[in-house]
Amino acid sequence: MRGPGNEGQTPMVFVGSWSPELQGTGVQPWDATGISFFTIDSSNVQGSARIARLMNILGLETAEPNADQYAMALEAAKNMPCWPADGSCIYKDGVIVVKLSQ
Repeated sequence: MRGPGNEGQTPMVFVGSWSPELQGTGVQPWDATGISFFTIDSSNVQGSARIARLMNILGLETAEPNADQYAMALEAAKNMPCWPADGSCIYKDGVIVVKLSQ
């Protein structure tokens, strides 16, 4: 994930949580594949860092946010709509901010 004019990896902050709708696949909520990082811990800096590490493993290179970047993103998200609405993902001060829920 690269920001405009940024050749390095761009940190991402996810604000709020999001739960996927499971289609009766037999996956239980406590199974490794039955719960999402976006559900359990995206509302803290460690959660956004964990999501960044997962994205890196999947080949979507991104940087982990630091505490200052996370605080800035929380403030920016206050006036944003929730995902997937237009404006729910922004690039601000070198950070991609995604608002998942209130």
